[in-house]
Amino acid sequence: EVWMHMVEQRLAKKNRKPGEVSFRNEEIFNSYNCMPGPKALNQVMANDYAKASYKFTNGLTLRKWLESQSFEAQFNFAIKWLGEHGYVIKDSKIVKR
Repeated sequence: EVWMHMVEQRLAKKNRKPGEVSFRNEEIFNSYNCMPGPKALNQVMANDYAKASYKFTNGLTLRKWLESQSFEAQFNFAIKWLGEHGYVIKDSKIVKR
C-alpha cells in the first residue's frame, strides 16, 4: 500500500511557486484527501493523469487540465476515476469494490 491523494500533493502551497495554482496544505494533507490504497492502482492513476488523450482536456494532460478545476471538482474527479477502475473508499482506505 501507498498513500494516495485524491487532489495531488504537488498542488499543496508548500510545493508551489508564487502565482501557481495551489491549495492550503491543510486541504491536501489530511485523512479526507489522503488515504492508503494499492500501489499498483496509484501508478495507474499517475499514468492516466499524465496522458493527453482525453478530448475534454483540449490537448492538455489530465493533470494539467485538472489544475484549472476547484479542489472539490478535482476530488470528485478522483472519486469517479476510482469507481471507473473498480475501487471505492471504505473505512478511510481505497479498496476493491
